[in-house]
Amino acid sequence: MVINADYTLALMNHAAQKMLKPEFIADATNPKCYEVSHRRSTPCDGSEHPCPLREALKTQKTVSVIHDHGHDGHAHYVELMAKPLKDNNGQVYAIVESAHDITTLIQAQEALKEQADRMAHQASHDGLTGLPNRRLFEDRLDQAIGRSARLSSLMSVVFIDIDKFKDINDQMGHQAGDEVLVAVAERLGIC
Repeated sequence: MVINADYTLALMNHAAQKMLKPEFIADATNPKCYEVSHRRSTPCDGSEHPCPLREALKTQKTVSVIHDHGHDGHAHYVELMAKPLKDNNGQVYAIVESAHDITTLIQAQEALKEQADRMAHQASHDGLTGLPNRRLFEDRLDQAIGRSARLSSLMSVVFIDIDKFKDINDQMGHQAGDEVLVAVAERLGIC
């Protein structure tokens, strides 16, 4: 779409024309971009629908914004690119706006972030108990020692031993030993 500085549409391609719903347009001879694309009576605003026209007018540069069109638990993200059109004096009088559905891209990025978070947790926590592993313990201990030194304060480390744990493993098997470890981890988590 070519959108004038007053939000009126100067040009639309066939895809934009298919979005026209007369019941949402106040003046059929001068439809506004927000009436056509969002079926609203006011310009886009807020973090879910930033106005690309307003941004391009402010920055005088090509801008890209993302609109969240999801509803009822269904994701739908649209990237809007707004390229300013300038008059002979270099002033922006309109923009050329293109829209691209980037839902799949956003979902892939979210899945990668979740996977990275899971991997980071797995790298720093015991798989059986979910407790921090030796690597994370040593990191946090180093931080605590440094903080204690900076603040000239005392700190302590508590060492817990499970009585007769070797006997449990030897006599009842490693499965029973794992169950004891999980139970101890749960009790420590409660504390």
